[in-house]
Amino acid sequence: MPVFSSADDVYRVFNALFSELQSQNGDATRAVSKSKVVIRLNCTAPDCTITLNGRKNPPVATFGAEKLRADVQVEMATDVLHQIFLGEQSLKKAVAAKKVVVRGPVWKTFALGEIFSQGRELYPAVLKAMGLG
Repeated sequence: MPVFSSADDVYRVFNALFSELQSQNGDATRAVSKSKVVIRLNCTAPDCTITLNGRKNPPVATFGAEKLRADVQVEMATDVLHQIFLGEQSLKKAVAAKKVVVRGPVWKTFALGEIFSQGRELYPAVLKAMGLG
């Protein structure tokens, strides 16, 4: 059974996480802005889309359909995204196992490094605050 029962649950949690990242430590989000990259996470089970727009400063996260053209698209199950942020799944291993598929220039995803790194520290508390942890 998936961790998230709906796309709205995913959006609520990741909106809170992104807000925490911006307020507690701007380094993670500054890296996305410096890159000027737009990265779209297309997730399944439940189906949802998260777009990080690094062309804005500070970067903007959009939850749901977005017309903005992405430089890179990353596809995975929401459970895999959840496991990566909990530190239960290595991003590198998930890519190698094709649990995460990157479409577009992979080097542009390096801007997400700080988001994943710092997000792992904040994610359990965000889940707990949302009644999911």
